[in-house]
Amino acid sequence: INAKGTNIGGIAGYTYQNASIKNCTNMGTITGEAKQVGGILGNTIDAKATVEGCINKGAVSGASAVGGIVGNDGYGITIKNSYNTAAVNGTDNVGGVIGQSKKSGIASCYNAGSVNKGKGNAFAGSAESSSFEKCYYLKGTGYDRNAQELSSRTRNRIQVGLQKLPGTDMGNR
Repeated sequence: INAKGTNIGGIAGYTYQNASIKNCTNMGTITGEAKQVGGILGNTIDAKATVEGCINKGAVSGASAVGGIVGNDGYGITIKNSYNTAAVNGTDNVGGVIGQSKKSGIASCYNAGSVNKGKGNAFAGSAESSSFEKCYYLKGTGYDRNAQELSSRTRNRIQVGLQKLPGTDMGNR
């Protein structure tokens, strides 16, 4: 997907009023010239949404609010049991799982893709009043205080499906 506007996602551009996106995978490259770009979901518009059991394997790039799973959320999305393995690049509010979040609840997720060539926020670009539980990122993908860094040994084991992440059902997908 190569688009010029906002609300660009590999599965959905935006959600509205309690939408739910479950058990999906994006494998295509997502390129947006503007903001709110995500590997699975670009943006939430009004009310809470849920992204659960989703995987992004396609590179994601945009200007701002760019995330491996969700680009932007301002209404309290729940993201759980989801992960990103592709590169994520942008100029502002860029994260391996979510680019920009406000009141989001994120649990049992991880990022294994490089964010701004390893110099960005490995998990969340910006996180206002958001909660993080059992969230991980691989060493070398960037840095993030909202998630726990995993070693390269753990990374290799996860990539071949030999190890579950602590407290999650992920690792054998």
